[in-house]
Amino acid sequence: MFPLNLHPEHTYRTNLNLLLSSLSSKASANNGFYNTTIGENQDQTYGLALCRGDMSSYYCQKCLDEASGEITKQERCPNNRSGIIWYDNCTLHYSDQAFFGQVDVFAGFFMWNIKNTTQPDDPNVDVRALMYPLAANAPSQTLMFAADGSDAKGYGFVQCTRDLSVADCKKCLGAKMERVLEYCEAKRGWRMLSSSCMVRYEAYLFFSSPAEPPAVPPAVPPDEVKVEISEEALLNSMGSTSSKIALHDDSQEISYDQSQELPIIDLATILLATNSFSDKNKLGEGGGYMAPEYAMDGLFSVKSDVFSFGVLLLEIVTGKRNSRFNIMEQAHSLLTYAWQLWSSNQGLELIDPLIVDSCPIDEALRYIHIGLICVQEDAADRPTMSLVVLMLGSEYAGLPEPKKPAFYAGKVVSTSGGSSTMEIDMSN
Repeated sequence: MFPLNLHPEHTYRTNLNLLLSSLSSKASANNGFYNTTIGENQDQTYGLALCRGDMSSYYCQKCLDEASGEITKQERCPNNRSGIIWYDNCTLHYSDQAFFGQVDVFAGFFMWNIKNTTQPDDPNVDVRALMYPLAANAPSQTLMFAADGSDAKGYGFVQCTRDLSVADCKKCLGAKMERVLEYCEAKRGWRMLSSSCMVRYEAYLFFSSPAEPPAVPPAVPPDEVKVEISEEALLNSMGSTSSKIALHDDSQEISYDQSQELPIIDLATILLATNSFSDKNKLGEGGGYMAPEYAMDGLFSVKSDVFSFGVLLLEIVTGKRNSRFNIMEQAHSLLTYAWQLWSSNQGLELIDPLIVDSCPIDEALRYIHIGLICVQEDAADRPTMSLVVLMLGSEYAGLPEPKKPAFYAGKVVSTSGGSSTMEIDMSN
């Protein structure tokens, strides 16, 4: 709790008492948030009450009632014109200065568990993989709140005060995440609090189930055609037998299991799915995209899947097919064409006009960036699919600079004589 600006005045104190007495009941009746003002000129007071997004109205009001009584105690902020108090389940803030809608990027403080986590460098249990998707998801939610977790990876929640815009909520959460992870990432628990947003991570469950389902998008009129891009759609465009990637709508939970046992499928189903084992269903002959290490040396790994996904991602965002690519001989493949424009700061020219209305420009550019990271020549330079999921799901996850694709290995093409040739586009 922080008191500010010592300056007792009877009229202001009367207004403040009236303000505090009304905040708890009105916030609890308004999905856990309420802000208002009382008085005018130098006696005007501004107040804001916020409950954690999973709190019931009963516990919300109970927490705020306690906060209202505590914040004006003699040992707290008895004669101060500004003050803020935080509890686990609620926050109460008042001031003689207007603060509604203002993002508090720099102020605040953090606390942490003195014990360190046991696996701070494991990307699959990395706290960033839990917290960044929450910070990306919360600003667009009705309550500006998101929470998720498990016993294996810990539990986290993020929340903004609902007087902020979506952009300012993102700004606040991004600043808090950057600062707290700089000092506390290896700790088993931490929290950072400010007047406009807060983030918290613990090894134990400290919240209830999310309070509301995701909003249903509006229907598109039948005479209008739009192309919608989402992280889930991008991930669903690629399947792999060597890994499992799951992106859940509600929680953004990422699971990665490299040794998952494959299901047993009956012969009739296999015959139907492969067109009676047609050659066109062989690796590289059904229109898929082969990684350089497979085309040249016959080496195949989960990083080969990442390469294929990168090609598909570039195709989705640009609206161009790599297998049919040829633009005035400027480039022999979509990969080299994308690299040429990207490296010359002309990435906007790559974006398919059909997705402009449904996909923000900065997101489309980010997808192109991720696609180029996935199609790097050296498999060791490509990210794992679990990290690709993290990069797609959070704008706060940093992206490394991609290296130039050395070449692109195309698909195998069958000739009329029954033989086959491998089309390889060299672009070094």
